[in-house]
Amino acid sequence: MKKLLIVLTVGLLSLGLVTLAAGEETGVMKGTKNGVSFVTGGVSKGERAEMEGVSGNYNLKVVLASDEGAYLARLPVWIQDAQGKQVLEVETNGPWLYAKLPDGRYTVKSMHGGVEKMRTVRVDEGLEVVMLNWSIR
Repeated sequence: MKKLLIVLTVGLLSLGLVTLAAGEETGVMKGTKNGVSFVTGGVSKGERAEMEGVSGNYNLKVVLASDEGAYLARLPVWIQDAQGKQVLEVETNGPWLYAKLPDGRYTVKSMHGGVEKMRTVRVDEGLEVVMLNWSIR
């Protein structure tokens, strides 16, 4: 399975669809921090299908990509509530992060190449999607 993952990752990298640092492994990672459930991954088609299958359990989706369309992985993501309290800090295992947050307003931040990106989002009913994009030239 590991060899297949490496082949898929190398294939995606060669197509410019995913950017990873050398030697880093991927895979869907689930967890809970500070009472916030999350799942991260989405490098391979199988991972994206797995994550889409559980997306109904989450109300926020963060997508990390370059302006040119390549997905980015292994980036830190910070989510703060309206009072500035950090409710989630996680390093992504892929370009997608789903989180289950209480209703409210949140700031989502991430950093790539020393450049921080930030978006504010209102989470309530349904799935809110936040796209964070960087120029990689």
